[in-house]
Amino acid sequence: MTEAIPEKAIEAGDSGSMARIGFLLQRAHHRLRERMVAVLEGSGLHLGHIAILAALVESEGLTQRALVERTGIEKSSMVLFVDSLERQGLALRAHRPGDRRAHNVMLTAEGARRLAILGPKLAAAEDSFLSVLSATDRADLAAMLARLDQPEPGPGA
Repeated sequence: MTEAIPEKAIEAGDSGSMARIGFLLQRAHHRLRERMVAVLEGSGLHLGHIAILAALVESEGLTQRALVERTGIEKSSMVLFVDSLERQGLALRAHRPGDRRAHNVMLTAEGARRLAILGPKLAAAEDSFLSVLSATDRADLAAMLARLDQPEPGPGA
């Protein structure tokens, strides 16, 4: 277990790396990820698989390139994840109409069923992790993180 950072150092905006926002985000992410990985233990799935399945629930038939953009998973890892999902019968690739080079990744009924089972368990792990925050704090945190997740404006913007 990692040691808590003194509140005084955080409030003071200490320039030491232990109190910097990036480091705090990394630590919080690590703690949440540990809980979510524990939920997936024995399922044969990784959080990357879950991100892909969730993206396919939201928008059926995405190309691997679109999945990379939506999930933030690197291209080379995406191929491995989709291959694994196909082997497990959770997703399949289909030729994209009008573009013989591109494939749509489709969610199978089994993929939807597995996500329906694991999704609530992952949500419960997240809720438990965030239980130290009020509902207002959670909403504020989500809004701030969504703002930070916006692409940077290009040159001349």
